[in-house]
Amino acid sequence: MQPVARGKGLPLDCQVEPGVPGWVNGDANRLRQVLLNLLSNAIKFTEAGKVEVRLSAEEEKEGPRLVFAVKDTGIGIPEEKLPLLFQKFSQVDSSSTRRFSGTGLGLAICRRLVELMGGALEVKSQVNRGSTFLVYLPYVPGAISSPPAVQGDGAAHPIREGLLVLLAEDNVVNRKVAERMLTNSAAAGKWR
Repeated sequence: MQPVARGKGLPLDCQVEPGVPGWVNGDANRLRQVLLNLLSNAIKFTEAGKVEVRLSAEEEKEGPRLVFAVKDTGIGIPEEKLPLLFQKFSQVDSSSTRRFSGTGLGLAICRRLVELMGGALEVKSQVNRGSTFLVYLPYVPGAISSPPAVQGDGAAHPIREGLLVLLAEDNVVNRKVAERMLTNSAAAGKWR
């Protein structure tokens, strides 16, 4: 999202607070989808100021959780409209002259994905002051005993003995390409 923010002249500040574990088990794809949607909205609705992403960890009586905060200095949301945000096909501004387009599905999908991961999504906002979307995700301390090995290309690749890969692809050509990629990856020592 950095190029998109830069294109609007907005700084995009990302910070991981002390105390956040280096590795936890979770659904990286779902989390990425949620954060990209929240960041995209933050940039879209911010004309001046900045967008921030903060990751922290906190201890609750139910256990530890990660807190992702996506904060902007954008147009903000009227308090009476906040309940509409997470409803499918609803928008804060539904007038025919609205400035921003969208289907009204993104935040509803984000909330559902966060709930599927056992977490919660909430928003705090003030008109003309900006919004902060908070994603709370529980995690199990020590869920990974050792971090993935880092290869020469700088990318992290988990190395696990006896790893089984399930490839589900109904297109024969795609299946052959994926099989070849997995075989080459294994031969290169990126996983065993």
